[in-house]
Amino acid sequence: MSSARSWQHRLDSVTGGPTISMRFSIAGRLNVRYIGTDCPTGRWAARIARGMEPPTPGPDDITIEFRPGVRPQGRSLPPINLGPTMNGIWVADHLDRAAWIPFHDLFSEPVVVDSDMDARFFCNWILHPVVRAALWRKGVGMYRGAGAAVNDHRVCIAAWTATGKSRILFELLRRGHEYIADDWMALSADGLVSPMSSQVDFRDDQRSYVDSSRWPGRRSVIRPLMVKMTRWASGATRRWGNLSTGLDKLADAAWKAGWQKSDLATLFPHAAVAGAGPLDILVVLASPGVQIPSRADVPEVMAACVSGEYGFNEMEAAYRFSRPGKLSEPLYPRFETNRDFAAQALQGTRVMVVPFSGSFDDVEAVANMIEHMGAGLRRSQEGVA
Repeated sequence: MSSARSWQHRLDSVTGGPTISMRFSIAGRLNVRYIGTDCPTGRWAARIARGMEPPTPGPDDITIEFRPGVRPQGRSLPPINLGPTMNGIWVADHLDRAAWIPFHDLFSEPVVVDSDMDARFFCNWILHPVVRAALWRKGVGMYRGAGAAVNDHRVCIAAWTATGKSRILFELLRRGHEYIADDWMALSADGLVSPMSSQVDFRDDQRSYVDSSRWPGRRSVIRPLMVKMTRWASGATRRWGNLSTGLDKLADAAWKAGWQKSDLATLFPHAAVAGAGPLDILVVLASPGVQIPSRADVPEVMAACVSGEYGFNEMEAAYRFSRPGKLSEPLYPRFETNRDFAAQALQGTRVMVVPFSGSFDDVEAVANMIEHMGAGLRRSQEGVA
């Protein structure tokens, strides 16, 4: 990784106080500043921004400031722990550690985040919604996917959540390729793909791809047993609807607790973060029982993967309810717009649709295929040269 893209974007002192800040760029179009990274949530945010592009000339586009004691203001709007503030909305984690988000004035006012907020909640409900809204105003879409730079060619993997994208990425990183994405990727209309962060999501069943001495998670015997027992109890109590539903939700919560987050440098210390570049290959994983999409259907599949994730639409609806008239345009692209944007972005991209069961053999087979395609593209370019 070049020195310009290492830790030089910059851990510096903000004028007038000891608060630590950091600046970086996403997709070469969105300058982001973190202020107050000398706190648990701020340190996590800084860790997953390592390796990102340095800021482009010009002012910061969005500022995220970490402060202690940020709490909800007033009543929430169920089902999300979210409500109105004087200048936007607040959204809070399970311990009421909140963030205040001024979506209607995102490029002028800072997003204020509690310094001890849960890291997963920060990423899913503050960082991703804020960055997605800001990128869209800059003409860049945000799509679900994993990706790596293989032989200097950028390859991304699109699929529904929990299909196996991360395991293929881990296999590619283990083989020495560069990181692009493990959760979300930025994609411009002219086909340039960029990393959003260097965050890595993992589960116990992915331990084989990582050096055991660097594994940050904890293997749990109780959690899988709890999932099985509560699933069984949910079925056994189906005559009592509320009880059965509650047990099923408990099983889901126990399963989701198995997902953990880390940064790229912790799990794969020798892996670099790739810079922005043309998306050369898109691999679409088709799960068993799912209709195999045609090349023309792939943009719809990509838009569907975005629409099925997290609470972007719910957050925008709550914002419009709390602050009617403040938003002059949609925060996020609608499904059809997202689909058409992806279709335009993929015009110069090779698309492969692969039936994928999720087995370890399938992971290695897809990784081998990606490497073979990357090597083929490299040979063809060398032949032309």
